[in-house]
Amino acid sequence: MLARSMILRLSTLAVGATVLFAPVIAQDAGTTSAPAEQPAAPQPADTAPAPAAPAAAAPQAGPGDPAVATEEDGKFTDTDGDPTFQIGADGTVDWYTYSGFRRYHSECHVCHGPDGEGSSYAPRLVDSVRRQTYAEFLEVVASGRINVHGGTQNVMPAFGTNLNVMCYVDDIYVYLRARAQADLPRGRPGKRADKPPAATEAEEACFGT
Repeated sequence: MLARSMILRLSTLAVGATVLFAPVIAQDAGTTSAPAEQPAAPQPADTAPAPAAPAAAAPQAGPGDPAVATEEDGKFTDTDGDPTFQIGADGTVDWYTYSGFRRYHSECHVCHGPDGEGSSYAPRLVDSVRRQTYAEFLEVVASGRINVHGGTQNVMPAFGTNLNVMCYVDDIYVYLRARAQADLPRGRPGKRADKPPAATEAEEACFGT
């Protein structure tokens, strides 16, 4: 009797449990829940590209702008402070350019040819001055240089102790610069400025007279 009563109780509990959980089971079996939506990954903030590093300034190749920046006692310099020339609208050249023509053809043309046009054994100085700075020009004139091309050696002697060159080296430079940068015609300039007193004083001081 006791056993039968326990069996009936267990049966009742089992039925109750079935009724209690049936809706839950039916709901689970009849629906499929969507997976939880994942939060969107954070987008990287817009960043401006890093500014490019400024390019290193290239070393100057050749003389700068030959335009006259300053004048003192008839001698002209450019914005770099280097000697330059002045050619008037009528073709009149400053005294130092004219002096440079004379000194070049006294000391330099035998090797480098008339008007800086070069020869079979020395370079065309009109081209050389286009590539050289004033300081480089002075160094080559004063110290000389040896060039070797294809087994051929060209020697530029040093003129650092030759007063006939060094006392007029700026004049020679501005003459060649005028030929290189202003297309000064070949030959003796037809018109020139008068010789300033400062030029005579500089000659006397350089030669010690």
